[in-house]
Amino acid sequence: MQMKFSNLAKLIIAFFLAGQINSFAQPILIEGKIENKIKDTLIFSYRPYSLFGGLNSQEILLKDDGTFELEFKEEAPVRGFISLGRVPVTEKFSVKTEDGRDTAIQVPTFDSKLIYFYLTPGEEIQFQVDASDIPETLEFTGELSDNSLFMNEDDWRFNSYKQKFLKNWHANTAYGPERFLEFADKKSEDQSKFLKQFKSEYNLTPSLVDMYTFDIQSENVTTKIYYKMKREDFLKEEVILPANFYDFMFDVEFAEESADKGVAYFYFLDAYLKKMHEISESEMGLYSYVPELLNGRALYEYYAFALGRDFKKDLYDKFGEDCPYPDLAANVKTKYKHLEGMLEGNPAPSVELETPDGETISLDKYLGKYIYIDFWATWCGPCIKEMPDLHKLEKDYRDSGIVFLSVSYDNDNSVDKWKNFMTSREMTGIQVRANDENREIFSKAFNIKQIPRFVIIDPKGNILDPNAHRPSNPGIRRVFDNLSPAFSEVEKNELLGFNSFFSVKDSTNILVVGENHSSEVAPVLFPQMVENFHRESGVNDILIEFGPSEAYFYNKFLETGNDHYLRYTINAGYYKSWEIAWKRVYEFHQRTGKALRVIGFDFDRGRTLAYSLYNVFKEYENKPEWVDSTMQFIKSPEFFKTYTIDYPTDQDKKMMASMRALLQEHLSELKIWLKPEDYVLIEDILANKATGFGGNREVAMKENVSYILERTRERNYFMLVGRDHAYNKPIYGKEVKLAKLLKEDAGIRVFTGVVLHENSRQWGADFKQKVTLNEVQNKVPWNKYEKEILSKIKGDFTYVPFVEELSPLNSYTDYIIIARNQDAIDF
Repeated sequence: MQMKFSNLAKLIIAFFLAGQINSFAQPILIEGKIENKIKDTLIFSYRPYSLFGGLNSQEILLKDDGTFELEFKEEAPVRGFISLGRVPVTEKFSVKTEDGRDTAIQVPTFDSKLIYFYLTPGEEIQFQVDASDIPETLEFTGELSDNSLFMNEDDWRFNSYKQKFLKNWHANTAYGPERFLEFADKKSEDQSKFLKQFKSEYNLTPSLVDMYTFDIQSENVTTKIYYKMKREDFLKEEVILPANFYDFMFDVEFAEESADKGVAYFYFLDAYLKKMHEISESEMGLYSYVPELLNGRALYEYYAFALGRDFKKDLYDKFGEDCPYPDLAANVKTKYKHLEGMLEGNPAPSVELETPDGETISLDKYLGKYIYIDFWATWCGPCIKEMPDLHKLEKDYRDSGIVFLSVSYDNDNSVDKWKNFMTSREMTGIQVRANDENREIFSKAFNIKQIPRFVIIDPKGNILDPNAHRPSNPGIRRVFDNLSPAFSEVEKNELLGFNSFFSVKDSTNILVVGENHSSEVAPVLFPQMVENFHRESGVNDILIEFGPSEAYFYNKFLETGNDHYLRYTINAGYYKSWEIAWKRVYEFHQRTGKALRVIGFDFDRGRTLAYSLYNVFKEYENKPEWVDSTMQFIKSPEFFKTYTIDYPTDQDKKMMASMRALLQEHLSELKIWLKPEDYVLIEDILANKATGFGGNREVAMKENVSYILERTRERNYFMLVGRDHAYNKPIYGKEVKLAKLLKEDAGIRVFTGVVLHENSRQWGADFKQKVTLNEVQNKVPWNKYEKEILSKIKGDFTYVPFVEELSPLNSYTDYIIIARNQDAIDF
């Protein structure tokens, strides 16, 4: 029977427990001696078996004789390891294919010389080992040392390089669904037998036995859940599973309490619950569905885990005063209390703000309207940088019912500086200042650590978005449009042709946008299109008119945010406007957590191809000799002087042909040696049909696109190309263009068009051209329809589909975009 508490009792318990966090921690002592030590400084890494247990580390300094002592405090058991040092090894083993044939594998890699520990609070443990042969020499002593011995025996049996190879690669690629299920179940059976045997001979702590038992199930279930995804990713083909494949999901057992099972158990639980939610086809949201599978404390522990990645009010509110587990609620509140000010729906603080003429107002004055607050200061460079965009935003939405309120964070000693700044800048909108006291109130309420910071308040005076888009971010207009129907309808009409095109679900859809890359309109439009097409139509794949190696660097940038990777690209590496464009794409990518993917379908460039290979190879140890010599060649001064990152010369083409021949010669070796995600680059480089300008470039690009579609198997793609490739008829020269070739493919739906522009800059120079529709030397008969087209221009950005009276023009292209002012273009 579950004990019930009064609200007062819960508050008392919660208060007590919140003050007791970490108060029950006890010392853990490790004493060790290492013969034939590889290095003098080691790191002990460990993670407590608790709900909020993060990864910790302690430095170990070995004495001359290889001995050390390490003491730390914890309140829960911990799993930890020490690496004695990495040494090169060559792993040799054989694996069976699905038809029973043996295949020999030989892989150069590294052995990290790991020793594992399972330690409980108050424990003292000793060990000694010869680093040259851990399995034969490792010895533990101590009352509970059998736990740590078990951890190492388990690792040697079930986590060897061969076992990792089987689990992570071979079983996913070589085994069909039925064989894979057998493989996963056989490993679990072996692990269970090992646990039973070891437990009969040694003294294992019950908590370890319980944890390991659930670990066996967790690994079994998650391995099966991810089988389809991994197999499709590795083989680049759709996988059809038997109707009963997921029957195992209905036999899963859950722990009544999850916290002591460790973080791996929560990751299993998260994967399982999301898959069950998918299988059930429930119309409920995930967190509303979860109680159908979990209950009691385990349910709330999962909610607490989910908050770490999805801090939402509906989840956080589950740990209020009605939470049946006050100790858990207290820990959650302690961990996340500093984020409470950011929760949507909370009342915005009602504080007095100072106007330039000395009067005071509060946010309550604007009840009934949305308020877009800009927290800034005269000393803040990034704040000042946002001002032109903020001014334009105010101008465009002045009649939308949105109040623009700029709140200065200048302190009480800088009032004159604030007033003079506003006068000199001719600042618009409602200008106010928060005094020192009220500034602290705002900062606490909205968790403001730095400025500029933008916040949206709803008409009821509650927080709608505590971390809203900046004015320079195109996304803020979509937010405003959703608040103001008059504006959202305009946007929907403008983009109807694009997003209705993507809505067709029984075909492969490619939207082609032809743009003059040398115009700075392109980098203004590009990130906004990426964001719009993803938000409105779920488009994740961006096809660009560059080679696979350049696409590799764009993807590494999107993955890491390290702009070092942009230096290897022809546009973002040379032109600031394109660098900014890709950084905006990265910000959107990070903000949404969606997996945008850049795919190159044109020719590679000499140094870019070589540098992409170098970047892949450098991450691997114990390289084959031919890889080492290739890398030495690539980083030599002669290579840099001889080859280019620009349009391929004859020398570049010869070098790239030699590189491809070398990769082809060692393809089997690379497939084993490289991670699947790195091996894809090798496949794409070898499959690339385009070699440079001239010849059958358009045909080669079409073949590359067909290869990409077969490999990726997505439904919607956004393609950015130079205008020449986007016409249905040849404009520059006689060769049939890419758009036309794509349209001739019955398996592809193509919607192609070009961007015309005025008042834009080109390669950094100023141009004040008008839209005269003579962009292609009068080879397209725009002028016959100039009056009709120009009459459709409604603002800075106009989408014009060639339908109805303009339909004769769709033999050239399906639409045009007229961009009149690059600084004003915004979706």
